[in-house]
Amino acid sequence: MINRQAIKAQAKELLNANPMLAMFSAAPSLILSFLSLWIFYVPMMQMMMVNTTSNEVQTSIPFPVIPWTGLMISSIIIGIVQLISYLILFDYHEFKHVNTLSLSRYMDYLKSPQMFGFIKVYLWQQLFLSLWALIPFVGIFIALIKSYSYSQALFIYRDNTNMIPKDTIAQSRQLMNGHKWELFVLHLSFIGWHILSAITFGIVGFYVTPYQMLSEIGFYKSLTSNNLNS
Repeated sequence: MINRQAIKAQAKELLNANPMLAMFSAAPSLILSFLSLWIFYVPMMQMMMVNTTSNEVQTSIPFPVIPWTGLMISSIIIGIVQLISYLILFDYHEFKHVNTLSLSRYMDYLKSPQMFGFIKVYLWQQLFLSLWALIPFVGIFIALIKSYSYSQALFIYRDNTNMIPKDTIAQSRQLMNGHKWELFVLHLSFIGWHILSAITFGIVGFYVTPYQMLSEIGFYKSLTSNNLNS
């Protein structure tokens, strides 16, 4: 049984011990997400509304191809940047003395020999989830459940970089067997923070994002600890 309160208390303690460090680690992915929203997503939705409400015959491609392509590419970039944020915070969670107040820290991780493996794990996750989502009617629901099954793959690869990236998906499924609901409840406990973040136009996100990331890392460490003790 995962102790959610203890995990969040430890995450908050780490965050409060060095808030600038934790917030800076999550800032690049938050900023990129905000820019992607306004540059690609909002224009795409506006173009779709124009195409669906206009009575004129469309002489051009009726789907906002450029914003959609930009959104897809930016999503992959944001995913990789967020991955590095997790790695930095994982080091902080484990060693308590990592200095992240420099963009060069991101470049160090990006240039590390293991980064290609991390990206492959991330892409395998997205591929499998996309395939599950294609199932008619229930695909989105199944993909949501599978996202929890695959959620520990990146952490597993961090601890076992000699593994084949695809195999981390299978090991994550085994590790999350019987624990998906616990992780869902952990995520659900942040819903109030995310509402507050939306109300403040993302400002609170600079606090809640590293708080949730550190909690997810603590969840993984509790899982592996329980697995070793069982």
